[in-house]
Amino acid sequence: MSLEFVWLYSPLKNINKSWFDEEDNVYGSLIEKPIKSTKSLIGQGNDLSFILSNRKDKSSLNSFFDGNCIYNEQFSLEYSPQVLDDYLDFIYKARGTFCIAFGCELEGKRVARFSNDTLGMYPLLYWSDGENVIVTNNPLLAEEVAAKSAGITLKRTFNGVANEIVAFAPLNQGPFENMKLLAFDSEVIVDDKGKLSIKRKFGDNFFYKAQESEEELYKQTINELLENINCIANASQKVKIADITGGFDSRLVLALILKANVQDSFYFNTHGIYPNPDANVANYIIKKYKLKKVDMKSIPNQRVGSLSSDVLYELSTFAYATSGMKNTLDRHLSSLVSNHELLRVGGGYSAYKDNQSKGLARDGNFTVQDGVDLLCKGDFSLPSDLLETTKRTVSNMLEFWTEKQGMSLYDALDRYHIEHRTRFSIGLCEHWSRICQPKMHPLQSPALVRLAFKVGYDSRYTDKLLFKLMERLEPSLCLIPFDQRTWQEEAYEDSDLKVKVSKVKPITWKSKNIYGDEPPKMSLKSFLKDFGEVINGIPQGQASLKIPVKLSSLDKKWEASQRSLGRKWHWYKLGEIKSVFNFLLVESLTKEDDFAWMLSLKNKDLKDFKNIKEVIELHVLTTFLIFYSRNEVPLRVSL
Repeated sequence: MSLEFVWLYSPLKNINKSWFDEEDNVYGSLIEKPIKSTKSLIGQGNDLSFILSNRKDKSSLNSFFDGNCIYNEQFSLEYSPQVLDDYLDFIYKARGTFCIAFGCELEGKRVARFSNDTLGMYPLLYWSDGENVIVTNNPLLAEEVAAKSAGITLKRTFNGVANEIVAFAPLNQGPFENMKLLAFDSEVIVDDKGKLSIKRKFGDNFFYKAQESEEELYKQTINELLENINCIANASQKVKIADITGGFDSRLVLALILKANVQDSFYFNTHGIYPNPDANVANYIIKKYKLKKVDMKSIPNQRVGSLSSDVLYELSTFAYATSGMKNTLDRHLSSLVSNHELLRVGGGYSAYKDNQSKGLARDGNFTVQDGVDLLCKGDFSLPSDLLETTKRTVSNMLEFWTEKQGMSLYDALDRYHIEHRTRFSIGLCEHWSRICQPKMHPLQSPALVRLAFKVGYDSRYTDKLLFKLMERLEPSLCLIPFDQRTWQEEAYEDSDLKVKVSKVKPITWKSKNIYGDEPPKMSLKSFLKDFGEVINGIPQGQASLKIPVKLSSLDKKWEASQRSLGRKWHWYKLGEIKSVFNFLLVESLTKEDDFAWMLSLKNKDLKDFKNIKEVIELHVLTTFLIFYSRNEVPLRVSL
């Protein structure tokens, strides 16, 4: 089930819901003609949950749930606690990407409690002005509900976007003033007087100073990961699709699948064709282990292409779907029709890597400032005060972890990735696709985080942790080459496979075809509902836009020149995107917020954009200006 909600607490005790009952499509919602309902969690007349879903809500009167979870050895898209003990057991033990709300008694008071998954992947946001409180999983929907139900105005701000540009991930800052993302390992509790508090569930010592031995943590991690993959394999969805690539993450997921002997429950997707080294390795793996290769084009309404021909319309729909607060421009929407018969399996939770610390040389004598420079590196057009605010936030965070908690700078940097960057790439960027179809990441495991910091930086840096996990699960996978990389010698120096692994060479663009004929692709048409024609890009709707921008002759020349260089759309659509940016900036300069600092970008020639960081900065700022000027265009998933 996919569910959107806005929980509103107001001391006025006259929350208006008549408009909500009357409107077929509520502005801000990502669901076309949703099933709507309301329920109170505190039950004293001053709180109300506005709920929209593409499935009938089967939860109890004092709870609701969205996302996917593994709990009690089952994969599920639903959970409904009956009593407080049920709720607490669930938020401490369930794994996945989800949020849950529950109303109950606590110390003699009625309270509303909200939690997301322990690793903080699901984007759950909260807002308070000291009297009124909002908790939501959709900021734009929250803006609409607040205005129409309680006369509350949420102010669209730039803070979250500034954090994203500088530190490459939002640092708990939402798109509206006073709105924040719920942090890693946390819960929101609001009492019957509107007092909001944030409670940690396990705490830092649990994750980063585990008391168990390494061997015990290896066992815990493998048990959690195998339970994840077994539950996914036994899920009720007819089709489960996992990716096979030439990289590490999908290889570890495959090791779990083979260890559990559930490969017949999955279809496998590859990317590219020979001589692409990724495709070369992936097809070899599929043939070696007799896996079922899927024909992705056979999936009804699979969206073809990552960009429509009308870049302005695409930017405007992204500003709606993402509430202007994050860059999803490089992640196309997987479908425009809900298809819950299909379950996608991701591999993107890589706590076993040196995700951020790899930016510093090994065994160097680095300071917190070096860490700040690494996380916030880049040439930005942002004004100095915004840059310094974000850098100060990052500096304070790293200082606390290193000086107060005794972490090494390397560990602190990788902790930053786990608590902020991973949530950005998995939770925030997949906020849309959860409505189209369930997606589960079997590597999401609190035990894996604990193990990664128990074994330490060297084991992450050398991939020794990854090698030992893969060797324990399916040793033969350690001997299959990777796409343009090999195991580091330190990863396997203690292994019985040492001699064999040392002889494995990487697959490059010049490597011969190692798989022979391409494995046959299996069609899924007989397994999935036929929703009609394949959708090529986002439906056009330029007439509804208020931005009179058309492709100029200079933009056309730029696009042709960038295509001839083999550059992707980020570069060759830059002329159009900058035209949208310039128009909106002129309009925004007349409003109360000070965006004069953006003029440096307005006056910047296309040829002066030197790297992808500068290009993405313009993309993000353009999406924000669309959001700020209220030019976003609704885009919704059909049931």
